[in-house]
Amino acid sequence: MIETIRITFRDFWEFSAREAISASVSGPCMTDYERLMKSYILPEWNGMELRFISSADVDRLLLKTVSGCSDITRCSIKAVLNKIFHLAQVKGLIGKNPVEDAMKVRIRPSDRFAFSEEETVRILKAFEKSNLNNLFTFQFLTGLSRAEVFGLRAGGIDLSAKTIKIDQFYRRCEDKTVISSSFQNAVKREIAIPSCAMEYLLSELVLREEKRKNAGDRWNNLYDLVFTNRYGGPVSLHIYMKTIKSLQSELGVNYSGCSSGQRNFGVMAISNGVSAVDLQKYLGYRTTQSVSCYCESKGVHTESVDLYYERMRQKEEAEEDEDF
Repeated sequence: MIETIRITFRDFWEFSAREAISASVSGPCMTDYERLMKSYILPEWNGMELRFISSADVDRLLLKTVSGCSDITRCSIKAVLNKIFHLAQVKGLIGKNPVEDAMKVRIRPSDRFAFSEEETVRILKAFEKSNLNNLFTFQFLTGLSRAEVFGLRAGGIDLSAKTIKIDQFYRRCEDKTVISSSFQNAVKREIAIPSCAMEYLLSELVLREEKRKNAGDRWNNLYDLVFTNRYGGPVSLHIYMKTIKSLQSELGVNYSGCSSGQRNFGVMAISNGVSAVDLQKYLGYRTTQSVSCYCESKGVHTESVDLYYERMRQKEEAEEDEDF
């Protein structure tokens, strides 16, 4: 009888599923499965009995990853769970594979990378309720990666030319925060700051000076960061991800942070006439092939001409009127 068989999820993974999955895949896939199990699945289901895990448990696990990882990672989590429970079903340890009845993970197709105007408004309004509003909004409006935004130097800003140098990057090394002059394939460059993002950058610089005064001798001058904690150090990644997760219900969309903002920025830039070469240089990609997905999506969201570019045009027109 299935009901009499008692085995924990971890034990089944350790003694049966791991070896079976390893034999069914090749290349680096198994390493990915190991990482997914260690980072996302085992912390939740370590001691749970295999037969008691339901589709609702699978749903809850997938929902917990909404703000912390990409759509591709969630698909991988669901895929490995499906393999494990299918094997358990074949062995007669469970009656039904719970993954089959679990919710379908929401994935934006390649032609839906850009947020609609309604979604954009909702995202910007949700950011306003956060203490990290300037960081979130600046990142969303500029399309920069998290490593680049977290590592931005105050000394690299030229307000008269409206440019900023990207020459140091945030990364995690052995569970420690590191600000480095190099990071994976990141490219050092100087870019123009979109007018719509300028007000948030200026607001953060004012806030930064207030933090410096309050911190006094405890202020950290080592990295000269724009976005800092109250002592001048890097913003906590844990707080960053926790804040996005807390805003998820108000965002109303599957927003994972920098990747979502960068895809949205790329599509909207191409749709507004920016060339692939210029976008490649702006985002710091090494080849134009990296922006091919944005080019393929051009014109898909004609009804969602992005709100912030529209605001930028209105501001520029207003400034021109004032000059005259």
